Amino acid sequence: DPRVETLVNELLGRVADKWTMLALEVLMAGGEMRFTRIGEAIPGISQKMLTQTLRQMERDGLVVVAEGLVSLPS
Repeated sequence: DPRVETLVNELLGRVADKWTMLALEVLMAGGEMRFTRIGEAIPGISQKMLTQTLRQMERDGLVVVAEGLVSLPS
């Protein structure tokens, strides 16, 4: 089905991003974390890229941001 293929390709495009994968890995290992701690745990990521990545992840439903904490959805 072309619709399923399009959906799968879109989803893989979002999570296959280097910074998204690293952020997910950090959150899976550390659980709920503050923005700055996530940045410290990802070598080489700039604050701007971390902000953009986490905002996109939040829009995509991959993370929840509340009261300065970032976590995976429950």
